[in-house]
Amino acid sequence: MAYFTNTATQTGFNGILASLPALALYAVAVHQQRRALAKLDHAQLNDIGLTAKQARTEVKRPFWDIH
Repeated sequence: MAYFTNTATQTGFNGILASLPALALYAVAVHQQRRALAKLDHAQLNDIGLTAKQARTEVKRPFWDIH
């Protein structure tokens, strides 16, 4: 009988290594979303419930800060 593990349930170092590609893709997506947020005008920000100050704060966050 073959034993297969789901990378989502792996723990320790192997679990971290398995999740690195997914984490990298997520960080890229967040970075792209922040770049798009920076291009919104006041009316568009108002539509999504953000102030210009809140948007600037989010846009200034480094790409690795994804929480």
